[in-house]
Amino acid sequence: MFEDLDQKKADLKAKQKPVGRGGYIQITKPGDICKSATRGINAILMSEDIPSHAGQLASLNNSWVAAHRAQVTDDEISKLRAEMAELRALLKARK
Repeated sequence: MFEDLDQKKADLKAKQKPVGRGGYIQITKPGDICKSATRGINAILMSEDIPSHAGQLASLNNSWVAAHRAQVTDDEISKLRAEMAELRALLKARK
């Protein structure tokens, strides 16, 4: 009797979908940090007791600013690398 019950529970667990992580963002670029910080900032601003989250809000704002600077720098570096590749191709063509 109990064996059947244990088997039924095991079958139900096997049929259930795995629990996912809600709101999980994989961070691979500075823009992903901006998105994550923005979500946190919005969650704090939607709460009823904003002053109690002042330190966390300041930290998220600093993270967003630093990530935005890094993103701009990363974009500029990508553009410079593309221009350098073009210049190298032109130099090789002249030789």
